[in-house]
Amino acid sequence: MSARQDEQRAAALRALLDHELRDSPGELLAILNAVSDGITAQDATGRLVYANDAAARLVGFASAEEFLSAPLADVLDRFDILDEQRRPFPFEALPGRLALQGEAAERTVCYRLRATGEERWSVIRAEPVFDDDGSVRLAINTVHDVTDRMRASEHVRLLGDTTALLAASVDIEETLARVADLLVPAIADYALVDLIGDDGHVSPMLIRHQDAEREEILQEIRRRFPPEDNPSHPATRVFTSGEPVLIEHADAVVLREAAVDDEHLALYERLQPTSYIVVPCVARGRTVGPLSLGTGHSGRRYANEDVAFARVVGGRIARAYENARLLREAGESYALLDTLLLSAPVGIGFWDRELRFVRLNDALAELNALSVEEHLGKTLREVIPH
Repeated sequence: MSARQDEQRAAALRALLDHELRDSPGELLAILNAVSDGITAQDATGRLVYANDAAARLVGFASAEEFLSAPLADVLDRFDILDEQRRPFPFEALPGRLALQGEAAERTVCYRLRATGEERWSVIRAEPVFDDDGSVRLAINTVHDVTDRMRASEHVRLLGDTTALLAASVDIEETLARVADLLVPAIADYALVDLIGDDGHVSPMLIRHQDAEREEILQEIRRRFPPEDNPSHPATRVFTSGEPVLIEHADAVVLREAAVDDEHLALYERLQPTSYIVVPCVARGRTVGPLSLGTGHSGRRYANEDVAFARVVGGRIARAYENARLLREAGESYALLDTLLLSAPVGIGFWDRELRFVRLNDALAELNALSVEEHLGKTLREVIPH
């Protein structure tokens, strides 16, 4: 919001609260409709008596006229009101309801439009306007859209937590399970990670759904209809192309395209997806598999900024997977080297930069007539003085 818009909003609210423009309603309406924030007014009964176009758009109406003409029940039926943890927000706890009781209040709330699943975050500030007798005459609400800020903040927090988890362990399955705890339900109703194995085939490493029954459906889908056998599956398309897939609205057409037959489609319909993202997990130029995030009963719809977030998470997963693979291969190489060292018929030893023994086999120890332990940490001169 610009400084000029801030000044306009402040001027408009002062006019309402101080009654300075009581004789100039046209001028007042022009000011209120010029600001980018939503502004509404409720009378003492809670009835909406004024709204600007910005307020109408925030809750899914095309204009203030359409918003004001709609019955309250129809208005409330258009969206769910959630708190900062996406839990249902009590209607009576809204700032406007508190202002009608004489209390100024401010809250951050999420409006989830039921028709589209779109989420809009707003900071709502409400002020009571008193009559001369001290009773509340109006509640004035200002609604400042903070959707971009809230999404960015949520993404930054989740990326930090995810990165810390993936860097803290080399057990990729255990780590992915903990990452799923972060992503579900904060950013998704379900999450899947498929990674390429030593045999070159892509296998599910993580299947998580917020709902236990739907998680079983996901598992059945992956067991009976693996993506590798279905070129139209989003996970297969992402793995082969390296490009993300965003399905903002998983309608019947989308589900039919992804299904291989009617049984597959029936399982998708039972899953009831709303929106989903599939991104490649890429590290060091190598795609190791796809990450899938989806929504269902929450009604949330994904957008391009969610794809960007998912791609970063996918990259973190890929690096953790590659690091775990390299560590495993190094361990296997070390074990092979250790076997060769112990079984070698000739004496073999290793020294550090100060030429002290750090490792040797039994054959060398026998040649020097000392145990292996008596060599460690000593120089060759200390072991064989002459």
